[in-house]
Amino acid sequence: MHREKQQSNTANRSAKFLGTATIGLLALACTVYPAMESPLPRNSLGSLHRVSITHIEETENAGVHAAPYKEMAERIMTQAGFRVVNSKHSEFQIRIRTQTEAIKTRYRTLDGASFYAYKGAKSAGTIEVIVPAQKPMILSFSSYQEPPVIAINQDGEEEPDPALAPFGDAFQLAGGFYDAMNLLLEKQIPQKRLLRMLNLEFRDFDGLDYKGSLIRFFHERNLTSASANLMKLLDDNEFSCGTICPILSDWKYEPVLDYCIKILGSAKRPYNLEPVFETHIEFGQRRSMPSIIAFLRTVQNPGSDRDSKHQQLALKALHEISGQDLGNDPSAWTEWLRNNP
Repeated sequence: MHREKQQSNTANRSAKFLGTATIGLLALACTVYPAMESPLPRNSLGSLHRVSITHIEETENAGVHAAPYKEMAERIMTQAGFRVVNSKHSEFQIRIRTQTEAIKTRYRTLDGASFYAYKGAKSAGTIEVIVPAQKPMILSFSSYQEPPVIAINQDGEEEPDPALAPFGDAFQLAGGFYDAMNLLLEKQIPQKRLLRMLNLEFRDFDGLDYKGSLIRFFHERNLTSASANLMKLLDDNEFSCGTICPILSDWKYEPVLDYCIKILGSAKRPYNLEPVFETHIEFGQRRSMPSIIAFLRTVQNPGSDRDSKHQQLALKALHEISGQDLGNDPSAWTEWLRNNP
């Protein structure tokens, strides 16, 4: 089912909202989100414990009540070590103001029929942090989850539910709501406390990937102090190597190479080994070669569950590290390495 065009979910109100948003985007064309105004002194929240959180949605667009800004803000702040209370008992406040829209899209099927689905979402707004005797700090965010080109009409309903729009996908995009929350915490709590959030259990709310956005945030801001925490995540879950190995390789964090050497001979290695081989190439150390050669020999075993792609990945890594092209015979590589320690 291919996308034909997008429609606003409530014709008049959304048209007004989109018009306002367009003017704002033109005026702020150079803004990089998330943006911060009136920053508080660093670690202003580090000695505080109780926070109240309120959320105001400034549009009346259909379905946007389902966008879980407040729920996710409460969970994030709880993970950061704060206790969420009502305003009467709080030491500081967070006020979230948003403009949200569920994007309704028309899809056309191969037989010429069509259906509508809410497969996109716009999320924009501000997070105001109010601390007594301080000017409020304001963080702005904006993101747009574009509807996919192809969709499946799972419900078969003529009128889909806008509350099912992928608000969480918009939250986790660069410049989105999660990035603004991460920027708030990066500046306002001790870094050790922020890093611990990577290793705390965080059951994503309705599948919303907050921890993934936190990992990306650390990488984009080059917070290499997160290396050991990311390495622990990788040790605990080999399937995270596609995300974490490239980051630790970029930071030249040597333990990730040790991991990639070990994982090639492990029974629990992830099926997609491309990030592992890219890590070997990135470091370019000959100590990687024995494990890669052993893997190459395993791949050539008729009973191997690996395909020719993995053989090519191993050969590419051997070539990049050694500068040699000795074909796919493991014995030839072993002999070369013996003569060129």
